[in-house]
Parts: sequence; structure tokens; C-alpha cells
Amino acid sequence: MKVSGKYSIFDFDDAIWIPNVSETNWMTKYLKRFKNTNNCCHWASTISAGNKFLADYARQFNPKVIVNPTTIDIDKLNKRNGETEKWRNGDHVNSSALSFSHPPNHLFTIGWTGSHSTVQYLDYLVPVLLELEKKFSFQFHVICDVAPKFQLRSMKFIKWSKQAEIDDLLQLDVGVMPLPDNVWTRGKCGFKAIQYMALGIPAVVSDVGINAEIVNHDVNGCVCKTAGDWHHYLSKLMSDKEYLNRLSNRTREKIFSNFSTQSNKENFLNLFKLTKNR
Repeated sequence: MKVSGKYSIFDFDDAIWIPNVSETNWMTKYLKRFKNTNNCCHWASTISAGNKFLADYARQFNPKVIVNPTTIDIDKLNKRNGETEKWRNGDHVNSSALSFSHPPNHLFTIGWTGSHSTVQYLDYLVPVLLELEKKFSFQFHVICDVAPKFQLRSMKFIKWSKQAEIDDLLQLDVGVMPLPDNVWTRGKCGFKAIQYMALGIPAVVSDVGINAEIVNHDVNGCVCKTAGDWHHYLSKLMSDKEYLNRLSNRTREKIFSNFSTQSNKENFLNLFKLTKNR
């Protein structure tokens, strides 16, 4: 279908048909017409959906749907090592090439990055982190535009900035992405996990939506179903350096192969081919 005489591609990477509101964005309830998503899907020549869950929703209104996952440009996130060229050429990157050494006085650091609209999801981890504080010495970095409301002995708030984003993430040993399981979160596209893993940082994530597709459990990160899982795997990563290194050494390989702009090139171009042939 042409809109104003032109073909159109409708791209979305959240469950935007759901009136998801919180105390930080409550006004959206009155400013947005959430059913516009359905209309846009119907009118579009082609739809680009960030994951299978979103694609299944879009197909109710339009059969021309391509899953176009969130990706990251590995070439621009190459501070940790110089191996991007080898990956592009298809050569295997050995584990020593992917290693990264923190300063001698480095304290094990778990971290999370996000915005005011998602910082609420960290509340789920607070009891787990309180238990871990009884046994381990570590820091918990929260990289965000606003500070969380909870207090932890281990917590360090870092104001997010584009200029310092990569350097701040590189301080982490492990990155976390806790999520409740609901329709809104199943529509999320896992960018936090992709960011961590692109820098060689194992991701510990909730088993929600696309997370388990990005993170291969016990291979390049950990997928958690319960609070007990979170406690177990964070404990293991802090106490077993060999395990931490093994997971770290497989992170970038997964992102480059499946969630990089380089690997997604042909899939992305297919959006335009499908639109042209409509």
C-alpha cells in the first residue's frame, strides 16, 4: 500500500500498542493514541519488527514482515581489543585475544545501564544484591540519567553520558538485565545485553522475550528464571574467575555473528527488496 503516493516501511522495536506507563512517563497515557500501531502496520508496505514477538503481532495486520533485530556496530566498540578485522574475515578469535585486564586494585563490578523508564526493573535485584553483599566485596554500578531510589552499600551511581558511555561500561565484569515477564517486556529487544556482550562483558539476564536468544546460557552469559538463579550465577561469576573468563571469551563472537550491523546487512536490505516487489 502507498501512503501519499510513496511506499513505506514501518519499524518498531517495542510493544508500543500497549499503554505502558509509569510515574516517569504517565503523561503518555493522554498524549498517545496506542491503536495507531495497528493502523501503521495495516498501511505499511513492509514492516520491520525488532523480534519474533513483535513480528507475530504485526502479521495480524500485514503479512509483509521482516524480523530486523537490534544490532550494534562492532567496529565502533573496539576499545577492548583489536580483533574486529579478524572477525570480519571469518577467522576464529582465540580466547587470549579477547582478554581484558582491569587495574590491580579493581573491585569486581556488576553493572546495569538504562534510563529513568527502566530503572524500576532493578528493584527485583535489590534483595539478591543485599544477600551477595554479606559474602562478597563488589561494586554495583548503575549507569543512568537518574539515580535509583534504593540504597545499597555496593551501589555507585554514574550519570549517563554519551561521551563516557563506553569507558563506563568497560569498568564492568558482568552486566545485568532483570525484567518482569509481561507483554510489554516480551516486546523488548535486548539492547542492554547486546551492549555488554559487544564489549566482552558476560550478560546475566531474565528469561524474558528475546533475552534467551541473545544470551546462550552457560556459554556467553547466564539466563535466570528465579531470584535463586540470579544469586547462584552472580555468586559463581564472582568466585570462579575461570568461569567468568570462559563466558567473556564467547560474548563478542555471538554479537558479531547475530546482532551486529555487519551480520545483519543482507537482512536489512531485504526490507527494501520486499517493499520494492510489493
